[in-house]
Amino acid sequence: MKKFVALAALLLGVFCYDGLLFLTADDGTADDNEPDHLYRVDVTSAINAQVVLEKNF
Repeated sequence: MKKFVALAALLLGVFCYDGLLFLTADDGTADDNEPDHLYRVDVTSAINAQVVLEKNF
């Protein structure tokens, strides 16, 4: 699990579906053959949210 603070600076897309928040992020390492990522965030709690790496592109 990555820290959301690092992810927030690199957001490309945001989508809400069925109580979940999906975020796409570009970490700036395409030159190193590193993939971009899709993260799933469960925002049902008002106190904290778990960030899960959903998919690599």
